[in-house]
Amino acid sequence: MMVLRWIPLTALLILVTGCFYIAVEERRFTKWQWVSLGGAYLYLVIVIWLCFYPTGLPFIPVGEKPLMYFNHVPYNLHPLQYLTIDWFENILLTIPMGMLTYLLQDRFSLGSMIFVALIPGVTIETIQMFADLLVNLHRVVDIDDVITNWLGMMIGYGLMKFLAKIGFKRLITAFEF
Repeated sequence: MMVLRWIPLTALLILVTGCFYIAVEERRFTKWQWVSLGGAYLYLVIVIWLCFYPTGLPFIPVGEKPLMYFNHVPYNLHPLQYLTIDWFENILLTIPMGMLTYLLQDRFSLGSMIFVALIPGVTIETIQMFADLLVNLHRVVDIDDVITNWLGMMIGYGLMKFLAKIGFKRLITAFEF
């Protein structure tokens, strides 16, 4: 059973590696764009590892949050009620994703970015839920994670937009892909 718990992590790492290979195959990039692409790849590998590494025990100790269960999958649908260090970790985790989003597309309207910033958190939590249903990863599906991932994305994108406005646009442009 323990071997099965590695399937989601392995599958996602293979998927990300394949997508990056397809994206860069036979294309020319500047050395700074390669730095951005390499950093993006490494960052995504780390995020996937942190979010899908099969744990032996749930990350949240019993009694800290009142969890509900769907089959054996623990989840929390009570937003913003339990401030923990996880909030800040999740925000810090997704600030680089917001910055990378700016390097991909620097012209999102506020409404578009609000929607785009929801995608990583919803995707991570959805995959964690299905992976936990299939192979029992011992992960908690948490609405707070979606909210804090969204906030981190918005901060990262806003930071890049701010840096571009105060005179770093030329430097940022060198890293865009």
